[in-house]
Amino acid sequence: MVWRNIIIFFHNLGILAVVMVVFGRSPGWACLLAVPGLVLLSLNGLWFGILLGTVSARFRDVPPIVGSVVQIAFFLTPVIWKPDMRADLSYFVNLNPFHHLMTVVREPLLGDVPALHNWLAACGTTLMGCTVAFLVYRSFRNRIAYWI
Repeated sequence: MVWRNIIIFFHNLGILAVVMVVFGRSPGWACLLAVPGLVLLSLNGLWFGILLGTVSARFRDVPPIVGSVVQIAFFLTPVIWKPDMRADLSYFVNLNPFHHLMTVVREPLLGDVPALHNWLAACGTTLMGCTVAFLVYRSFRNRIAYWI
């Protein structure tokens, strides 16, 4: 799942390059910060997939619920809008871990350097998520064959 999305990301990166040339933007050296951001995003996708895979194997109602939650999270996360468009909601945006994970990849590709709090939040989310996913998977890995 994660590898497929990385391949799709690199295919879409070519479109970003064409758009940046057309509009005369140059990301400069800041674009190299997108690599560790992509690693963090991939690690989060990995632990999230392991955790949801384990829980979904046990409870069949989880996949439809996840689909609904992801759709709501898409609109709450500044994907199609920028956080500075609604300064009054900046407190809620900063509580959203998806915002920080997306910012550490998007900002370098646009030529900006993400703020330190974005990196810290992304690293914290990765560390906590990997820990929880490891503990859940370790506890239930012997039972997954029976649940499927």
